[in-house]
Amino acid sequence: MLKNNNENRDNVQHELINLLPNIPFKIYMSDQHPKSTDHSYIVPHYHDDVEIIYLIKGNVKIFDNNSVTELNPGSVYIINSNDIHSTMSSSTHIQNYVLQISYDFLINFIPNFSTYHFMINNQHPAITQLKDDIVRMDFFLNKNHKANAYLSGLSSLFDLLYLLTTNFYTTLTSKSASKNFKYHKRMGQAIGYIESNYSTPITLREISNYIHLSPAYFSDFFKKQTGLTFYTYLTNVRMKHAEDYLKNTNVEIMQVIDNCGFSTYHQFRKEFYIRFNMSPSQFRKNNKKEGLLQSK
Repeated sequence: MLKNNNENRDNVQHELINLLPNIPFKIYMSDQHPKSTDHSYIVPHYHDDVEIIYLIKGNVKIFDNNSVTELNPGSVYIINSNDIHSTMSSSTHIQNYVLQISYDFLINFIPNFSTYHFMINNQHPAITQLKDDIVRMDFFLNKNHKANAYLSGLSSLFDLLYLLTTNFYTTLTSKSASKNFKYHKRMGQAIGYIESNYSTPITLREISNYIHLSPAYFSDFFKKQTGLTFYTYLTNVRMKHAEDYLKNTNVEIMQVIDNCGFSTYHQFRKEFYIRFNMSPSQFRKNNKKEGLLQSK
């Protein structure tokens, strides 16, 4: 579940992870068959809980804290608490475990947890055991239906945390923490500005001025953070809103174009074809629902 948090991230999406009662982690197998690269792009967001991705099939790029990491099958990656991150893939089949561990649980069980910065070295000898713990946690929480199976899942969680706090972490200095905060603030301002103004003709200079950076510096910064150019990201945001209009409302297509910030029908149709390989009207017909909202 994603929500906007305006207090400290300026509209960057804050994901609220729903855990089962009395179980401090959530794990599931994600199995995706994206129709296009656009459909496999997850917009920048953050969450309090620590997240571990164990990739089984496909290739995924993770953009996290001004760095880009390419994952291949068998790779493990960890996203630290409150790190703004996004993912992108060109694979037609992506399969991976997703493990999310409660922040409240971690601060209670790991002394000085706020100073830990976890980093996975996939060449480390302990990585095999860490992968085994992830698979066991999925089995005991999702596949073993015995009433006490979750206890074995908790046992594997503690094994995994021991591995992380022994082999896969560095200690944050005040300097690095300050640098991370600066990146988060800038990224939050940029994404928030786009989400609030995508229906208007935003320019690179306009958004650069908004966060007090030169256009050249902002362009490079944004690409490093998201893996996309500013204009490609802006088009993706507009297209996702247009997709929602076409699926869920009866708003006329020309009004959709205007509401979503596209300058011409030709531009909109061209971008739509790139992502969906069909016209907007055909897409609406294929995804038509009853009881659609009227024009607005």
